[in-house]
Amino acid sequence: MDFQSVLKTEILRPLSTLFVPGAFSIAPFVFLVFAYNPEMKGLASSNINIFFFVLLLIALAAGHILEDVGSFIERQWDNILEKNHPNHIEEHWQPYQKLKIQDEYVGQRYLRKILVRMKFELSMIPALISFLIGFLWLNGRRGFWGPCPTIIFVLFILCLVAFLCRESYNSLETLDETRTLLLAAVKRRRKVYRNWKSLRWPC
Repeated sequence: MDFQSVLKTEILRPLSTLFVPGAFSIAPFVFLVFAYNPEMKGLASSNINIFFFVLLLIALAAGHILEDVGSFIERQWDNILEKNHPNHIEEHWQPYQKLKIQDEYVGQRYLRKILVRMKFELSMIPALISFLIGFLWLNGRRGFWGPCPTIIFVLFILCLVAFLCRESYNSLETLDETRTLLLAAVKRRRKVYRNWKSLRWPC
């Protein structure tokens, strides 16, 4: 097993699925707090370390909430996948969870990579929606963009949300296909091992 790869995954996953979406979703609201409470700027600048630590905690908390929302979206994708590929949960996902593998397959590394990517896509969907709400609120307060640029930006964010929805479903399908390949590989290895044990070697 490549422990360095596992370590990278363990660091990358919370960073990409919790902190980045959480920070992205709360960013406009931080500026809104400053816009409605100008004295907060002085308080933040005089306690910069505490301010960033609190922001980190808020971003992580928001990231966990967004991950829950992403898990809800994932369940909807699972339902659609089950309709398109009946019994895939019983035949692929549940048997895969029961596997006990000593030597790691290349597919397992790929599986971890796709899983992190899918979790990021799922978390960014509600994060972008939260960001858009905060941005429109902040823009209404400050008025730094006119109607035309604002509409273009809103359409861009909505297109990005639609793209992430599509890609997260594609990632889910890729995960299912990879689990199927791993299950087939394990079954084949076990069959070869049983056949080898059943051989009777001459004395």
